Amino acid sequence: AFNLAGAKTKTLVFRNKNEEAIIDSFEALKKSIAESEILAFSGGFNLGGEPGGLGKYIASILQYPMIKEAILEFLQKDRLILGIGDGFHALLRSGLIPFGKIQENSAGPILSANSLGKHISRMVDTKIVSAISPWTPKESLKNTIYRLPFSATQAKLVLSQKLAKQLFKNGQVFSQYTDSFGKIAKNEETNPALSYYAIEGLTDPSGKILGKIAHNER
Repeated sequence: AFNLAGAKTKTLVFRNKNEEAIIDSFEALKKSIAESEILAFSGGFNLGGEPGGLGKYIASILQYPMIKEAILEFLQKDRLILGIGDGFHALLRSGLIPFGKIQENSAGPILSANSLGKHISRMVDTKIVSAISPWTPKESLKNTIYRLPFSATQAKLVLSQKLAKQLFKNGQVFSQYTDSFGKIAKNEETNPALSYYAIEGLTDPSGKILGKIAHNER
């Protein structure tokens, strides 16, 4: 998807077969972060699709001191981070969303198992509800509805009412599930995992870090 949009991409494989491979992978990741303008964490059934498996795995890598420092420097240069599906899960677990910084106990929103208790794959309608993010470079994109593929086992966004109110107030709620007429989704047909407040995507306070469930890249 990035290549089609004109970007030059690099896929970095994090190797963990032995200690030497892990150390090499950390060094390669640090170097790649320094050379990049966008850092993207994709979704998919890595690690066998175990609940939170890939999200926890990526979050643990992000919390490693060398990588944590590289991410901090990356964000200070006004660069962008994207997480989709399991990638979104990792950004939540690391604290990058919604707080904009890496911390071990984020105490923020979490993604839990779908209310149906199984994998769900279908098309959904989502609406951009905030234009603070560089990921929506035009104010005119606000309230735009996109029909996107939803494919997830753990996609129920759970958060407190107090935090939700703060995130809406800050403009950090990037997108919500809607029906085909643009009304906020209220049932499983239009909000498959029954995410709280029909939230599909969130950002950090700056809007530079975006996480979402639906697969735009597909």
